[in-house]
Amino acid sequence: MVTISQNMLIAPCGANPPINQVARVVRVEPQKNRLWLSFPELKRIPKPYDLARIRASMDAGHVCSIADVSKSSVLAFPDASERTKARCEEAMRSISYVLENEDQFFDETKRAALMREQASIAGVNLSTIYRYVERYYSGGSTKLAMVPRYRSVTPGDNQPEGQKRRGRPPREKPPEGETAFIFTKRRSPARLRRAS
Repeated sequence: MVTISQNMLIAPCGANPPINQVARVVRVEPQKNRLWLSFPELKRIPKPYDLARIRASMDAGHVCSIADVSKSSVLAFPDASERTKARCEEAMRSISYVLENEDQFFDETKRAALMREQASIAGVNLSTIYRYVERYYSGGSTKLAMVPRYRSVTPGDNQPEGQKRRGRPPREKPPEGETAFIFTKRRSPARLRRAS
């Protein structure tokens, strides 16, 4: 029988898995036959799943354990920059009350009240608290998990060769033989002819 432990990463690797993407085990509750999974790609707070079903799927090879290569697991907090440390500390202060009362967070009947109370204590929006809590658990329950997940929209000169430029593509393509549109104050396209 496979041992399922807190913070391990699991992923679908066979037919008919009970999960369809990488998940982190946040909490295991054998007495309730339940475990809590966080899905980093979904960016949502942890959800409860049937422990026996996940364990049976792992024994059958439908779900497998994978290595954790996230920044929060490979970079020790003392090695982070001062700016990163300050941001992480601030985010951790914002959710400290939730973490002190974790049993209430994992009780779905008490969670909403706990989160509202934390938002009031921290003086931030409720959505910010949910975002920080999600980041904390999906990143491995460490301070470094609180590093903001920025993704550049315009990679600029450092864009890898052959990679498409990120960001929203233009609504209209320039007419054949022209390089671009120039927009007037009314936002109407004026044609820019290629210099001959």
